Amino acid sequence: MDIDSNYGGNKFDFDFNYRNIQQNRYCWLWDDKNKSSDVIIEGDNSEAYFHPDYSCGTAAIRGKNIFQQGEEHYWEIKMSSAVYGTDMMIGVGTAVVDLNKYKSQFCSIIGKDSNSWGISYFGTLHHNGKTKDYTNKFERGSIIGCHLDLWKGTLSFYKDGEPLGVAFDGLLGKQLYPMISSTAARTRMSLLCSFKTSFSLQYLCCKEISKHIPTNSSDDLINLPVPNTLKRYINWRLDWVFKLNNPTTYLGIGPRRKHTKRYK
Repeated sequence: MDIDSNYGGNKFDFDFNYRNIQQNRYCWLWDDKNKSSDVIIEGDNSEAYFHPDYSCGTAAIRGKNIFQQGEEHYWEIKMSSAVYGTDMMIGVGTAVVDLNKYKSQFCSIIGKDSNSWGISYFGTLHHNGKTKDYTNKFERGSIIGCHLDLWKGTLSFYKDGEPLGVAFDGLLGKQLYPMISSTAARTRMSLLCSFKTSFSLQYLCCKEISKHIPTNSSDDLINLPVPNTLKRYINWRLDWVFKLNNPTTYLGIGPRRKHTKRYK
């Protein structure tokens, strides 16, 4: 993509870019063709509404796009309703996961077999039928960030901006989709953003810059001693990288808590 051609020649209009970045928050949305019958998609395919009447089992949905090898992905899920029931989950899985298999049974579907990897609202990790403690319980309003690195084959989670560490590894060579599930009636999860990038010089530059900027204000970016085209690229495509590399200063939250638990 010719970045300059999208911004009126060589002029760097940061305010214009900052407003318009909100219109480019998604590289994938929920897939209305790959979901349980008890899931309704709302909000231009960004919100999943589970069991709108009552629940008699487990409902799940996956994203439209498959994650390609060599890409780096970041997305955020907001627990936008009450959080309760047997399980509400976030994770990834392959196309062989049957989203309707447990529609009459309450279970932790993401991670119940070897083809999916998930985190429960109880804060536990699930894969291949095994469970492991990882973090604290989610609440209504919790925002869970998911970082899938398909250069390294790892999946990490963030909770309200706090990095929780690598949850799963060994994911190279897997054909993965994002997934969420719920057993609870009238529950919602909202996709706040979904980003991806491939290996590039722009990405490496942004990753390095993000380690040295103390805040995420517009002045910090405007005053960087780097070419305007790189500033535009960061603001338009890679602002999410700042969350991954400096999340506590980016979101203005408390001290970073080191977490080293890993689960294969």
